[in-house]
Amino acid sequence: MNPTFARPVSTLAALIALTGSAAACTSGHPAGPPPEVLPSAAAFHTGACRDSAPAVLAVAQLAARYRGKKTIPAADRKKLAEHQTVLATQAKTAAEQVKKPLADLVTSIGFVRLRYASRSYDPTVLDHMDSARKAVQKACTG
Repeated sequence: MNPTFARPVSTLAALIALTGSAAACTSGHPAGPPPEVLPSAAAFHTGACRDSAPAVLAVAQLAARYRGKKTIPAADRKKLAEHQTVLATQAKTAAEQVKKPLADLVTSIGFVRLRYASRSYDPTVLDHMDSARKAVQKACTG
């Protein structure tokens, strides 16, 4: 091969290889942080925390599934209402350090539902709900 053509060809080959490896690293992965690793229900303290765990974890999964999206299907809105009822019941008998975080989560779920029903839903209310869920999870597993 002519030496004057060798350098541009090898540089071009290196750029193609770099572009291909960069694409391989990012293909198939959505932008944003990796999914949260949730604790098991068994990791929640006994009592109201453990009894709330399935609803808390379901709310976490729902928030992850619809983060940034403008709609939540009716079936999942119904499940959200069911989780809210469970959490409100548990908040009544919860230990003091868990009572407020549970009540805040119940309220946050209510805002998601209310904003959706009034057709003023914005995905940021789901983010607020998930922040309240994380506070419950921390209080119940920490």
